[in-house]
Amino acid sequence: MAAKTFNIKLIDGYTLTKLMIDYKVGVQVQKTYELFEIDNDFFDKKDN
Repeated sequence: MAAKTFNIKLIDGYTLTKLMIDYKVGVQVQKTYELFEIDNDFFDKKDN
């Protein structure tokens, strides 16, 4: 039980991948997307 002695936690590939992305370790951004939505307040404004 060397892992317990050194306080090492074993994780699966999914968890490792999620941690790498969350902390930006060993990964690079390939593409960035912009998501737009209609600003209803803009169209509700009336000239006084």
